[in-house]
Amino acid sequence: MGRRLKLQRRGKGSPKYKATIHSKCDVNYELFTDKIVGQVINMFTDPIRSAPLVEILLENGTKTNLICADGLISGQKIEFGKGAIQKVGNVLFLGDVDAGTKIFNIEKTFGDGGKFARASGQYATLVSKKDNVLVKLPSGKIKSFPLNARATIGFTASSGRTNKPFVTAGNKFHAMKAKGKPYPRVRGVAMNAVDHPFGGSQHHVGHSKSTSRHDPAGRKVGSIAASRSGRKKKWYFFFFNIYINKKREIKMDSEINYKGKTLEELKKMSLRDFAQITTSRARRTLLRDGNSQFYQRFETQRKMDTNIRTHRRDSIVIPKMVGKKIQVYNGKEFVPVDIQIEMLGHYLGEFAFTRKRVRHGKAGIGATKSSTAISERK
Repeated sequence: MGRRLKLQRRGKGSPKYKATIHSKCDVNYELFTDKIVGQVINMFTDPIRSAPLVEILLENGTKTNLICADGLISGQKIEFGKGAIQKVGNVLFLGDVDAGTKIFNIEKTFGDGGKFARASGQYATLVSKKDNVLVKLPSGKIKSFPLNARATIGFTASSGRTNKPFVTAGNKFHAMKAKGKPYPRVRGVAMNAVDHPFGGSQHHVGHSKSTSRHDPAGRKVGSIAASRSGRKKKWYFFFFNIYINKKREIKMDSEINYKGKTLEELKKMSLRDFAQITTSRARRTLLRDGNSQFYQRFETQRKMDTNIRTHRRDSIVIPKMVGKKIQVYNGKEFVPVDIQIEMLGHYLGEFAFTRKRVRHGKAGIGATKSSTAISERK
């Protein structure tokens, strides 16, 4: 008869697997609405956190601890609440933060002390705000927050933490133990058959890894109630592309935009104003090449609603091109390119490929480019 799995023994809650508390303090925003000023009096680390902390003395005499923002120094003044300026380390309501600003330690609801973007080197970007605030999280997901939720300006300190290796297994062990995480983790196929359903001398599963949601705890390992498994076939990518295209159409019609500005606002901007919010590479090209003949000809043909063809592969996609079809020369022919909002700031040549993928057929003449010159064998 097999033994209980390690996850079952951990779940039981015996003293062996109990996570000890190594935290030095709690990190939380003080409950405030009006403007409060504080001063950084100390910086320290906490074993259970990847980012350093700061101790702040408020003007009312109380002390509070916050996650340290990159660039904070000891003795610096920190502002909280309404009327605080958007400066690194200050804590503001999301409704008072401008679009495009980097923020971290974001509250889900007012008063919870911060739930998102708290790890070292993490930050989120405020995309837009209206009845609520849309924020792009470090994972890339765009989430909605209330206007009265609070966040800190900037990004968390110690962004280079992952650049330093652990070097020894002991360092890794003590780091994981401080956070109460199981380490080391042995693979199931490396265990004996008595210890795990995947164990045994063959060192591979030997049967399907999928298991029912209603299986007993000693069998519930691997892919639990999996909707699918195995490699993704061609039909999967076909329907996946359809899903992405529909999602892109929804995104075009929504408030999600480029650098915190809607498409209508971007189209009203001049080339010089647009260059200031795009990437540095595109900015240099636009400022150097902003009054070229191509952009002037594009304005004329756009108003006349005629087909636009160009050899200028190094031209930057600008907001007035969105929704238009431009034929870009690839060295052999003109390739039609439908301009989308995601293409802003990129070169036109990036979407008109100069090479085609070589698809090999069966062996023989014509299978490759060079085989066409080989004389036919008898």
